Amino acid sequence: MTPNELHEPTFRSYELTSLSDSELSKVNIIISSCIELYNSEIETSFKERGEEQFAHLYKIMNLDEYIIQYVPYLNANGEKCVWVNCFCSAGNFDWKNKLYGVEDGGNCYFDLIVNIASQQCQEIMVNGYA
Repeated sequence: MTPNELHEPTFRSYELTSLSDSELSKVNIIISSCIELYNSEIETSFKERGEEQFAHLYKIMNLDEYIIQYVPYLNANGEKCVWVNCFCSAGNFDWKNKLYGVEDGGNCYFDLIVNIASQQCQEIMVNGYA
């Protein structure tokens, strides 16, 4: 499965749109907030199970350590959303022109959806380990 095949069905039923600089700034603020909450929940979850030594494998690192793809689209309600795809490395893959995705890889790969209208993350998914 190629990276484009991995993500193509996600956007098949949505209208792609553009993203202004101010919207991009808002998206990045929302992402930071979502990551902070996600990391806190992961830490708590692993601690409750007595497995806190494994939490770092699923916590999202500093955003500066990721390459980020932004795909803005209008959802079924006409609200502007952005699929945000983050990864540590893409090798020689043309990530500036094609969607990038892998299976597994842990916290080096994660994606989320930001709804600009509600200013919330609707999904956050960190890859697992094989």
